[in-house]
Amino acid sequence: MPPVIWPIIIPIGIIPIVYLFRRTQVGAFIATFTALEIGWLIVQLEPDFVVDILGHALTLNSFSQTVLALIAFFAAIFFLISALSPSFIEEKAKRVQLRQQKRHRKAHGGIQGQEGRTLYPVGLALLSLFIVLSLTHHLGITALLMQVAAILIVFVIQGGRLVSIRAALQFLSLMSLATPMLLLAAWQFDTYQYQTRPPFLPDTYQQTALLVGLGFALWLAIVPFHSSLTATAADSYPATSAFVLLTVPAIALMVFMPLLENKSAIFEYSPFFENLLIAAFFTAFMGGMLAGIQRGFSQLMGYAALYDLGCLLLIIALKHQEGVTMLLVNLSSRAIALSLLATGMAALRASHARDGFVELTGMAWKMPFATLGLFFGGATLVGLPFTAGLMTRWEILAELASWDVRLTILLGLAGLAVFIGYLRGIRHLLDDQNGDSTVQIQEPLGLLVLIIGLIIINLLVSVFPNNLLELIASIYQP
Repeated sequence: MPPVIWPIIIPIGIIPIVYLFRRTQVGAFIATFTALEIGWLIVQLEPDFVVDILGHALTLNSFSQTVLALIAFFAAIFFLISALSPSFIEEKAKRVQLRQQKRHRKAHGGIQGQEGRTLYPVGLALLSLFIVLSLTHHLGITALLMQVAAILIVFVIQGGRLVSIRAALQFLSLMSLATPMLLLAAWQFDTYQYQTRPPFLPDTYQQTALLVGLGFALWLAIVPFHSSLTATAADSYPATSAFVLLTVPAIALMVFMPLLENKSAIFEYSPFFENLLIAAFFTAFMGGMLAGIQRGFSQLMGYAALYDLGCLLLIIALKHQEGVTMLLVNLSSRAIALSLLATGMAALRASHARDGFVELTGMAWKMPFATLGLFFGGATLVGLPFTAGLMTRWEILAELASWDVRLTILLGLAGLAVFIGYLRGIRHLLDDQNGDSTVQIQEPLGLLVLIIGLIIINLLVSVFPNNLLELIASIYQP
Protein backbone atom coordinates (compact mmCIF):
# COMPACT_ATOMS: atom_id res chain seq x y z
CA MET A 1 0.00 0.00 0.00
CA PRO A 2 1.45 3.43 -0.94
CA PRO A 3 2.38 5.44 2.19
CA VAL A 4 0.23 8.38 1.05
CA ILE A 5 -2.88 6.26 1.62
CA TRP A 6 -2.44 6.39 5.41
CA PRO A 7 -3.00 10.17 5.76
CA ILE A 8 -6.17 9.64 3.71
CA ILE A 9 -7.74 6.72 5.54
CA ILE A 10 -6.74 7.64 9.12
CA PRO A 11 -9.00 10.73 9.36
CA ILE A 12 -11.83 8.87 7.65
CA GLY A 13 -11.64 6.18 10.35
CA ILE A 14 -11.53 8.80 13.15
CA ILE A 15 -14.45 10.89 11.83
CA PRO A 16 -17.24 8.72 13.40
CA ILE A 17 -15.64 9.00 16.84
CA VAL A 18 -15.11 12.74 16.49
CA TYR A 19 -18.68 13.19 15.29
CA LEU A 20 -20.08 11.43 18.35
CA PHE A 21 -18.08 13.71 20.67
CA ARG A 22 -18.28 16.86 18.56
CA ARG A 23 -20.15 18.80 21.28
CA THR A 24 -17.42 18.25 23.85
CA GLN A 25 -13.75 18.98 24.21
CA VAL A 26 -12.99 15.27 23.77
CA GLY A 27 -13.98 15.37 20.12
CA ALA A 28 -11.92 18.50 19.57
CA PHE A 29 -8.80 17.03 21.17
CA ILE A 30 -9.13 13.81 19.15
CA ALA A 31 -9.43 15.89 15.98
CA THR A 32 -6.42 18.00 17.03
CA PHE A 33 -4.12 15.01 17.58
CA THR A 34 -5.37 13.41 14.35
CA ALA A 35 -4.55 16.55 12.35
CA LEU A 36 -1.07 16.67 13.91
CA GLU A 37 -0.54 13.03 13.00
CA ILE A 38 -1.68 13.69 9.42
CA GLY A 39 0.74 16.60 9.16
CA TRP A 40 3.61 14.47 10.45
CA LEU A 41 2.81 11.64 8.02
CA ILE A 42 2.69 14.08 5.12
CA VAL A 43 6.10 15.48 6.02
CA GLN A 44 7.56 11.96 6.02
CA LEU A 45 6.30 11.19 2.50
CA GLU A 46 8.59 11.05 -0.53
CA PRO A 47 7.17 13.11 -3.44
CA ASP A 48 6.90 10.68 -6.33
CA PHE A 49 4.58 8.47 -8.35
CA VAL A 50 1.87 6.98 -6.14
CA VAL A 51 -0.41 4.72 -8.17
CA ASP A 52 -1.96 4.36 -11.64
CA ILE A 53 -5.79 4.36 -11.75
CA LEU A 54 -7.55 3.81 -15.10
CA GLY A 55 -4.51 5.04 -16.98
CA HIS A 56 -4.25 8.20 -14.91
CA ALA A 57 -1.07 8.52 -12.86
CA LEU A 58 -1.48 9.90 -9.34
CA THR A 59 1.62 11.75 -8.14
CA LEU A 60 2.48 13.90 -5.15
CA ASN A 61 4.71 16.87 -5.90
CA SER A 62 6.86 18.67 -3.37
CA PHE A 63 4.86 21.92 -3.44
CA SER A 64 1.60 20.11 -2.70
CA GLN A 65 3.28 18.17 0.12
CA THR A 66 4.46 21.40 1.78
CA VAL A 67 1.06 23.09 1.47
CA LEU A 68 -0.75 20.04 2.84
CA ALA A 69 1.59 19.81 5.83
CA LEU A 70 1.05 23.50 6.58
CA ILE A 71 -2.74 23.12 6.40
CA ALA A 72 -2.75 20.03 8.62
CA PHE A 73 -0.62 21.56 11.38
CA PHE A 74 -2.60 24.79 11.51
CA ALA A 75 -5.91 22.94 11.26
CA ALA A 76 -4.89 21.34 14.55
CA ILE A 77 -4.42 24.84 16.00
CA PHE A 78 -7.87 25.90 14.79
CA PHE A 79 -9.40 22.78 16.34
CA LEU A 80 -7.63 23.63 19.59
CA ILE A 81 -8.88 27.23 19.52
CA SER A 82 -12.45 26.00 19.20
CA ALA A 83 -11.94 23.47 21.97
CA LEU A 84 -10.55 26.03 24.41
CA SER A 85 -13.15 28.71 23.66
CA PRO A 86 -15.87 28.99 26.32
CA SER A 87 -19.36 29.48 25.01
CA PHE A 88 -21.17 32.78 25.45
CA ILE A 89 -24.78 33.03 26.62
CA GLU A 90 -26.14 36.31 25.37
CA GLU A 91 -29.07 36.93 27.71
CA LYS A 92 -28.01 38.54 30.99
CA ALA A 93 -30.74 36.72 32.90
CA LYS A 94 -29.26 33.38 31.93
CA ARG A 95 -25.79 34.52 32.96
CA VAL A 96 -27.04 35.62 36.35
CA GLN A 97 -28.88 32.33 36.77
CA LEU A 98 -25.75 30.37 35.94
CA ARG A 99 -23.79 32.34 38.51
CA GLN A 100 -26.41 31.79 41.19
CA GLN A 101 -26.54 28.08 40.55
CA LYS A 102 -22.71 27.96 40.36
CA ARG A 103 -22.75 26.18 37.05
CA HIS A 104 -19.83 26.31 34.73
CA ARG A 105 -20.24 27.22 31.10
CA LYS A 106 -19.60 24.44 28.64
CA ALA A 107 -16.25 24.79 26.98
CA HIS A 108 -16.77 23.87 23.39
CA GLY A 109 -16.35 26.69 20.93
CA GLY A 110 -18.87 29.26 19.98
CA ILE A 111 -21.72 31.55 20.75
CA GLN A 112 -24.29 29.78 22.96
CA GLY A 113 -22.29 26.58 22.66
CA GLN A 114 -23.33 25.76 19.10
CA GLU A 115 -20.79 27.16 16.68
CA GLY A 116 -17.77 25.11 15.81
CA ARG A 117 -19.27 21.71 16.49
CA THR A 118 -19.08 20.69 12.80
CA LEU A 119 -15.52 21.95 12.37
CA TYR A 120 -13.94 18.83 13.89
CA PRO A 121 -15.46 16.00 11.78
CA VAL A 122 -15.85 18.02 8.58
CA GLY A 123 -12.36 19.47 8.99
CA LEU A 124 -10.88 15.97 9.10
CA ALA A 125 -12.90 14.97 6.05
CA LEU A 126 -11.56 18.02 4.22
CA LEU A 127 -7.96 17.16 5.12
CA SER A 128 -8.44 13.72 3.61
CA LEU A 129 -10.11 15.17 0.51
CA PHE A 130 -7.34 17.74 0.05
CA ILE A 131 -4.74 14.95 -0.06
CA VAL A 132 -6.74 13.12 -2.73
CA LEU A 133 -7.09 16.40 -4.63
CA SER A 134 -3.32 16.93 -4.57
CA LEU A 135 -2.62 13.57 -6.21
CA THR A 136 -4.44 14.22 -9.47
CA HIS A 137 -3.15 16.79 -11.93
CA HIS A 138 -6.06 16.70 -14.34
CA LEU A 139 -7.89 20.01 -14.09
CA GLY A 140 -11.32 18.48 -14.71
CA ILE A 141 -11.03 15.94 -11.89
CA THR A 142 -9.54 18.60 -9.63
CA ALA A 143 -12.45 20.95 -10.32
CA LEU A 144 -14.99 18.26 -9.40
CA LEU A 145 -13.13 17.39 -6.18
CA MET A 146 -12.92 21.08 -5.30
CA GLN A 147 -16.68 21.33 -5.76
CA VAL A 148 -17.13 18.51 -3.25
CA ALA A 149 -14.78 20.34 -0.88
CA ALA A 150 -16.81 23.55 -1.28
CA ILE A 151 -19.98 21.69 -0.28
CA LEU A 152 -18.26 20.35 2.84
CA ILE A 153 -16.86 23.78 3.71
CA VAL A 154 -20.42 25.12 3.76
CA PHE A 155 -21.04 23.00 6.87
CA VAL A 156 -17.92 24.47 8.47
CA ILE A 157 -19.00 28.04 7.68
CA GLN A 158 -22.55 27.54 8.90
CA GLY A 159 -21.38 25.81 12.05
CA GLY A 160 -24.83 24.95 13.36
CA ARG A 161 -26.03 28.56 13.30
CA LEU A 162 -29.66 29.22 12.37
CA VAL A 163 -29.50 33.01 12.32
CA SER A 164 -28.15 33.54 8.79
CA ILE A 165 -27.03 31.52 5.78
CA ARG A 166 -25.62 34.51 3.88
CA ALA A 167 -21.95 33.60 4.15
CA ALA A 168 -22.44 29.91 3.30
CA LEU A 169 -24.68 30.74 0.33
CA GLN A 170 -22.26 33.30 -1.11
CA PHE A 171 -19.32 30.94 -0.70
CA LEU A 172 -21.07 28.01 -2.36
CA SER A 173 -22.46 30.12 -5.20
CA LEU A 174 -19.14 31.69 -6.17
CA MET A 175 -17.18 28.46 -5.83
CA SER A 176 -19.75 26.62 -7.94
CA LEU A 177 -19.50 29.22 -10.73
CA ALA A 178 -15.85 28.26 -11.21
CA THR A 179 -16.55 24.58 -11.86
CA PRO A 180 -18.03 24.78 -15.41
CA MET A 181 -15.29 27.22 -16.50
CA LEU A 182 -12.51 24.95 -15.29
CA LEU A 183 -14.19 21.86 -16.76
CA LEU A 184 -14.30 23.60 -20.14
CA ALA A 185 -10.66 24.64 -19.77
CA ALA A 186 -9.75 21.03 -18.91
CA TRP A 187 -11.50 19.83 -22.07
CA GLN A 188 -9.48 22.32 -24.12
CA PHE A 189 -6.26 21.19 -22.45
CA ASP A 190 -7.06 17.61 -23.45
CA THR A 191 -7.80 18.77 -26.99
CA TYR A 192 -4.41 20.47 -27.24
CA GLN A 193 -2.69 17.37 -25.88
CA TYR A 194 -4.13 15.06 -28.57
CA GLN A 195 -4.16 17.61 -31.40
CA THR A 196 -2.19 16.33 -34.39
CA ARG A 197 -2.12 19.54 -36.45
CA PRO A 198 -0.08 22.23 -34.68
CA PRO A 199 0.50 25.12 -34.50
CA PHE A 200 -2.59 26.36 -32.70
CA LEU A 201 -4.19 29.74 -33.07
CA PRO A 202 -3.15 32.27 -30.40
CA ASP A 203 -6.76 33.30 -29.81
CA THR A 204 -7.59 29.71 -28.81
CA TYR A 205 -4.86 29.78 -26.19
CA GLN A 206 -6.14 33.14 -24.98
CA GLN A 207 -9.62 31.70 -24.58
CA THR A 208 -8.27 28.85 -22.47
CA ALA A 209 -6.17 31.21 -20.35
CA LEU A 210 -9.27 33.38 -19.82
CA LEU A 211 -11.30 30.40 -18.59
CA VAL A 212 -8.53 29.36 -16.22
CA GLY A 213 -8.11 32.92 -14.98
CA LEU A 214 -11.82 33.39 -14.26
CA GLY A 215 -12.10 30.00 -12.58
CA PHE A 216 -9.19 30.61 -10.25
CA ALA A 217 -10.33 34.19 -9.62
CA LEU A 218 -13.53 32.70 -8.17
CA TRP A 219 -11.62 30.09 -6.17
CA LEU A 220 -9.14 32.61 -4.80
CA ALA A 221 -11.80 35.28 -4.09
CA ILE A 222 -10.06 37.94 -6.16
CA VAL A 223 -11.88 41.29 -6.25
CA PRO A 224 -14.76 41.59 -7.24
CA PHE A 225 -15.44 37.96 -6.20
CA HIS A 226 -14.11 38.53 -2.68
CA SER A 227 -17.42 38.25 -0.82
CA SER A 228 -17.02 34.48 -0.50
CA LEU A 229 -14.21 35.03 2.02
CA THR A 230 -15.10 38.40 3.56
CA ALA A 231 -18.67 37.31 4.31
CA THR A 232 -17.32 34.11 5.86
CA ALA A 233 -15.03 36.13 8.13
CA ALA A 234 -17.89 38.45 9.13
CA ASP A 235 -20.56 35.83 9.84
CA SER A 236 -18.67 32.75 10.98
CA TYR A 237 -16.96 31.86 14.25
CA PRO A 238 -13.29 33.01 14.45
CA ALA A 239 -11.73 29.52 14.34
CA THR A 240 -13.91 28.36 11.44
CA SER A 241 -13.46 31.56 9.44
CA ALA A 242 -9.68 31.39 9.91
CA PHE A 243 -9.76 27.75 8.77
CA VAL A 244 -11.55 28.76 5.55
CA LEU A 245 -9.40 31.87 4.97
CA LEU A 246 -6.27 29.72 5.12
CA THR A 247 -7.26 26.47 3.44
CA VAL A 248 -9.28 27.63 0.42
CA PRO A 249 -6.62 29.97 -1.08
CA ALA A 250 -3.86 27.51 -0.17
CA ILE A 251 -5.57 24.61 -1.96
CA ALA A 252 -6.38 26.80 -4.96
CA LEU A 253 -2.70 27.78 -5.19
CA MET A 254 -1.71 24.13 -4.78
CA VAL A 255 -3.65 23.43 -8.00
CA PHE A 256 -2.74 26.68 -9.72
CA MET A 257 1.06 26.62 -9.45
CA PRO A 258 1.68 23.20 -11.11
CA LEU A 259 -0.80 24.17 -13.83
CA LEU A 260 1.18 27.32 -14.63
CA GLU A 261 4.35 25.24 -14.85
CA ASN A 262 2.98 22.32 -16.88
CA LYS A 263 0.95 24.45 -19.32
CA SER A 264 3.32 27.41 -19.50
CA ALA A 265 3.22 27.57 -23.32
CA ILE A 266 -0.51 28.28 -23.27
CA PHE A 267 -0.23 31.12 -20.76
CA GLU A 268 2.70 32.70 -22.61
CA TYR A 269 0.52 33.16 -25.70
CA SER A 270 -1.84 35.42 -23.76
CA PRO A 271 -1.46 38.49 -21.51
CA PHE A 272 -2.20 36.21 -18.55
CA PHE A 273 0.51 37.43 -16.19
CA GLU A 274 -0.15 41.07 -17.00
CA ASN A 275 -3.83 40.60 -16.14
CA LEU A 276 -2.88 38.66 -13.02
CA LEU A 277 -0.66 41.54 -11.92
CA ILE A 278 -3.54 44.00 -12.29
CA ALA A 279 -5.99 41.70 -10.48
CA ALA A 280 -3.54 40.95 -7.66
CA PHE A 281 -2.67 44.61 -7.12
CA PHE A 282 -6.32 45.67 -7.22
CA THR A 283 -7.20 42.91 -4.72
CA ALA A 284 -4.47 43.98 -2.31
CA PHE A 285 -5.30 47.67 -2.68
CA MET A 286 -9.06 47.28 -2.25
CA GLY A 287 -8.65 44.82 0.62
CA GLY A 288 -6.34 47.22 2.45
CA MET A 289 -8.47 50.31 1.92
CA LEU A 290 -11.70 48.57 2.91
CA ALA A 291 -10.00 47.13 5.99
CA GLY A 292 -9.30 50.64 7.25
CA ILE A 293 -13.02 51.49 7.53
CA GLN A 294 -14.37 48.34 9.20
CA ARG A 295 -16.11 48.49 12.58
CA GLY A 296 -15.54 44.98 13.87
CA PHE A 297 -12.64 42.58 14.21
CA SER A 298 -14.29 39.79 12.20
CA GLN A 299 -14.92 42.01 9.19
CA LEU A 300 -11.45 43.50 9.61
CA MET A 301 -9.84 40.05 9.53
CA GLY A 302 -11.63 39.26 6.28
CA TYR A 303 -10.40 42.36 4.46
CA ALA A 304 -6.91 42.16 5.97
CA ALA A 305 -6.69 38.56 4.70
CA LEU A 306 -7.89 39.82 1.30
CA TYR A 307 -5.02 42.33 1.27
CA ASP A 308 -2.58 39.54 2.11
CA LEU A 309 -4.10 37.38 -0.63
CA GLY A 310 -3.41 40.11 -3.18
CA CYS A 311 0.21 40.22 -2.01
CA LEU A 312 0.41 36.44 -2.39
CA LEU A 313 -0.73 36.68 -6.01
CA LEU A 314 1.72 39.51 -6.69
CA ILE A 315 4.54 37.06 -5.97
CA ILE A 316 3.28 34.89 -8.84
CA ALA A 317 2.50 37.77 -11.20
CA LEU A 318 5.90 39.44 -10.71
CA LYS A 319 7.69 36.13 -11.39
CA HIS A 320 9.96 36.51 -8.39
CA GLN A 321 13.22 34.59 -8.68
CA GLU A 322 12.39 32.62 -5.54
CA GLY A 323 8.66 32.76 -6.21
CA VAL A 324 7.61 29.36 -4.87
CA THR A 325 9.69 29.67 -1.70
CA MET A 326 8.38 33.20 -1.07
CA LEU A 327 4.86 31.91 -1.67
CA LEU A 328 5.30 29.21 0.97
CA VAL A 329 6.82 31.69 3.42
CA ASN A 330 3.88 34.05 2.87
CA LEU A 331 1.42 31.20 3.42
CA SER A 332 3.22 30.36 6.67
CA SER A 333 3.07 33.94 7.94
CA ARG A 334 -0.59 34.13 6.87
CA ALA A 335 -1.32 31.00 8.91
CA ILE A 336 0.41 32.43 11.99
CA ALA A 337 -1.46 35.73 11.64
CA LEU A 338 -4.87 34.11 11.19
CA SER A 339 -4.21 31.85 14.19
CA LEU A 340 -3.38 34.87 16.37
CA LEU A 341 -6.44 36.78 15.18
CA ALA A 342 -8.75 33.80 15.67
CA THR A 343 -7.41 33.12 19.17
CA GLY A 344 -7.70 36.76 20.21
CA MET A 345 -11.24 37.11 18.86
CA ALA A 346 -12.29 33.80 20.42
CA ALA A 347 -11.09 35.05 23.82
CA LEU A 348 -12.98 38.32 23.45
CA ARG A 349 -16.14 36.57 22.27
CA ALA A 350 -16.10 34.39 25.36
CA SER A 351 -17.98 37.26 27.02
CA HIS A 352 -19.55 39.12 24.09
CA ALA A 353 -21.88 37.96 21.35
CA ARG A 354 -20.16 40.08 18.71
CA ASP A 355 -16.71 41.54 18.22
CA GLY A 356 -17.58 45.03 17.03
CA PHE A 357 -15.29 47.79 18.22
CA VAL A 358 -18.03 49.53 20.23
CA GLU A 359 -19.21 46.32 21.93
CA LEU A 360 -15.66 45.55 23.09
CA THR A 361 -14.88 48.98 24.52
CA GLY A 362 -12.49 48.73 27.47
CA MET A 363 -11.81 45.00 27.08
CA ALA A 364 -8.04 45.49 26.75
CA TRP A 365 -7.76 46.03 30.51
CA LYS A 366 -9.58 42.75 31.20
CA MET A 367 -8.07 40.71 28.36
CA PRO A 368 -4.62 42.17 27.62
CA PHE A 369 -3.22 39.06 25.94
CA ALA A 370 -6.20 38.79 23.59
CA THR A 371 -5.52 42.41 22.63
CA LEU A 372 -1.86 41.59 22.02
CA GLY A 373 -2.91 38.67 19.84
CA LEU A 374 -5.05 40.95 17.69
CA PHE A 375 -2.25 43.50 17.41
CA PHE A 376 0.42 40.98 16.39
CA GLY A 377 -1.96 39.19 14.04
CA GLY A 378 -2.84 42.38 12.21
CA ALA A 379 0.79 43.55 12.17
CA THR A 380 1.85 40.20 10.66
CA LEU A 381 -0.63 40.52 7.79
CA VAL A 382 0.68 44.05 7.17
CA GLY A 383 4.31 42.89 7.35
CA LEU A 384 5.61 45.17 10.08
CA PRO A 385 9.07 44.66 11.63
CA PHE A 386 9.36 41.92 14.26
CA THR A 387 6.57 39.91 12.63
CA ALA A 388 6.66 36.83 10.41
CA GLY A 389 5.21 38.77 7.47
CA LEU A 390 8.13 41.19 7.17
CA MET A 391 10.28 39.05 4.88
CA THR A 392 7.83 38.54 2.04
CA ARG A 393 6.11 41.91 2.30
CA TRP A 394 9.32 43.89 1.76
CA GLU A 395 10.39 41.50 -1.00
CA ILE A 396 7.11 42.22 -2.81
CA LEU A 397 7.47 45.98 -2.37
CA ALA A 398 11.06 45.89 -3.68
CA GLU A 399 10.09 43.75 -6.69
CA LEU A 400 7.08 45.94 -7.46
CA ALA A 401 9.26 49.06 -7.31
CA SER A 402 11.23 47.76 -10.29
CA TRP A 403 7.97 47.78 -12.30
CA ASP A 404 6.42 51.03 -11.11
CA VAL A 405 7.23 53.04 -8.00
CA ARG A 406 3.70 54.42 -7.93
CA LEU A 407 2.28 50.93 -7.46
CA THR A 408 4.69 50.39 -4.57
CA ILE A 409 3.46 53.57 -2.87
CA LEU A 410 -0.19 52.59 -3.32
CA LEU A 411 0.46 49.08 -1.99
CA GLY A 412 2.26 50.58 1.01
CA LEU A 413 -0.73 52.85 1.65
CA ALA A 414 -3.04 49.81 1.52
CA GLY A 415 -0.93 48.07 4.15
CA LEU A 416 -1.00 51.23 6.24
CA ALA A 417 -4.80 51.26 5.99
CA VAL A 418 -4.93 47.69 7.34
CA PHE A 419 -2.77 48.70 10.29
CA ILE A 420 -4.92 51.79 10.90
CA GLY A 421 -7.96 49.52 11.00
CA TYR A 422 -6.41 47.48 13.80
CA LEU A 423 -5.25 50.61 15.61
CA ARG A 424 -8.85 51.88 15.52
CA GLY A 425 -10.08 48.64 17.03
CA ILE A 426 -7.40 48.56 19.73
CA ARG A 427 -8.14 52.19 20.60
CA HIS A 428 -11.68 51.11 21.49
CA LEU A 429 -10.30 48.17 23.47
CA LEU A 430 -8.13 50.58 25.48
CA ASP A 431 -11.03 52.91 26.24
CA ASP A 432 -11.82 52.34 29.95
CA GLN A 433 -15.31 53.84 29.87
CA ASN A 434 -17.05 50.51 29.50
CA GLY A 435 -19.61 50.29 32.25
CA ASP A 436 -20.74 46.69 31.70
CA SER A 437 -19.83 44.90 34.90
CA THR A 438 -22.65 42.37 34.98
CA VAL A 439 -20.30 39.41 34.84
CA GLN A 440 -16.75 39.18 36.04
CA ILE A 441 -14.68 38.64 32.90
CA GLN A 442 -11.59 36.47 32.89
CA GLU A 443 -9.25 35.66 30.06
CA PRO A 444 -9.63 31.94 29.18
CA LEU A 445 -6.47 30.26 30.43
CA GLY A 446 -6.08 27.87 27.49
CA LEU A 447 -6.43 30.64 24.92
CA LEU A 448 -4.04 32.84 26.92
CA VAL A 449 -1.33 30.16 26.75
CA LEU A 450 -2.01 29.63 23.05
CA ILE A 451 -1.73 33.37 22.30
CA ILE A 452 1.60 33.60 24.14
CA GLY A 453 2.94 30.59 22.23
CA LEU A 454 1.87 32.01 18.85
CA ILE A 455 3.37 35.42 19.65
CA ILE A 456 6.67 33.75 20.57
CA ILE A 457 6.65 31.76 17.31
CA ASN A 458 5.87 34.95 15.41
CA LEU A 459 8.79 36.80 16.99
CA LEU A 460 11.19 33.88 16.45
CA VAL A 461 10.28 33.65 12.77
CA SER A 462 10.82 37.40 12.35
CA VAL A 463 14.18 37.43 14.16
CA PHE A 464 15.46 34.15 12.68
CA PRO A 465 13.87 33.94 9.20
CA ASN A 466 16.54 31.53 7.95
CA ASN A 467 15.18 28.84 10.27
CA LEU A 468 11.80 29.05 8.54
CA LEU A 469 13.48 28.95 5.13
CA GLU A 470 15.45 25.86 6.15
CA LEU A 471 12.30 24.19 7.45
CA ILE A 472 10.50 24.86 4.18
CA ALA A 473 13.54 23.74 2.19
CA SER A 474 13.58 20.43 4.09
CA ILE A 475 10.10 19.67 2.75
CA TYR A 476 9.98 21.55 -0.56
CA GLN A 477 12.69 20.24 -2.84
CA PRO A 478 12.05 21.27 -6.46
